[in-house]
Amino acid sequence: MRREGYGKAAKKSSLLRLLSDYQLYADAKELIVREHFSGRYSKVLDDYFEESNLRNSNIFKFAMIDAQFLINSIDTYMKHLHVVDVKRIDFMSSSEINALIQNIGAAKRQPEITDEKVEVKTLLDIVGISRDNLVVCNVAGASMEGLISEGDTLFVDASATPQSGNIVVVDFDGNLLVKRLIRDNGSLWLHSDNPAFEPFKVEDETVLSVYGVVRKILKSC
Repeated sequence: MRREGYGKAAKKSSLLRLLSDYQLYADAKELIVREHFSGRYSKVLDDYFEESNLRNSNIFKFAMIDAQFLINSIDTYMKHLHVVDVKRIDFMSSSEINALIQNIGAAKRQPEITDEKVEVKTLLDIVGISRDNLVVCNVAGASMEGLISEGDTLFVDASATPQSGNIVVVDFDGNLLVKRLIRDNGSLWLHSDNPAFEPFKVEDETVLSVYGVVRKILKSC
């Protein structure tokens, strides 16, 4: 029995080694979300943790961070514009970036890329963000209607310093929201473009962190 168990573990490890860095990140993120809502501990996640740390500790680190953002958004879902998916470009190979661009509808306007031309042909030309700082988000909700609609895809610069008037992705008291950041007479506000939604004033006790600045919006239709 022990030898059989060892054989299964070895097979599982070998299968994980076949995954790309991005697949490892995406699968781990999904497992973390599933584990949270099922309430059941998954031993498989330990394997993902070990394999990730062998390659790049940031893989599992960002899987945890992004999964928690999604969990918070699902747990407290309102009609505010929420981020419902996050993709980390920096773990992707050129073929995976090609697949992403095709999936979001931009491939018809761009040539096929190679590893040497990933940033030149896709990320920098299309969105003006280096692959190390680009996060792609899908959104749901109506609070930014008029500019951003449910189902749209956002290209977010995680390295940018937000300025007043910028559209940002923020963690606001555990909710991952898309809002317009406004500084007014020393106060900080999060505004919706949809006038049906009241603005949030960022108080001293508010837990707020800026995830990034929205640079490009890809409409869903």
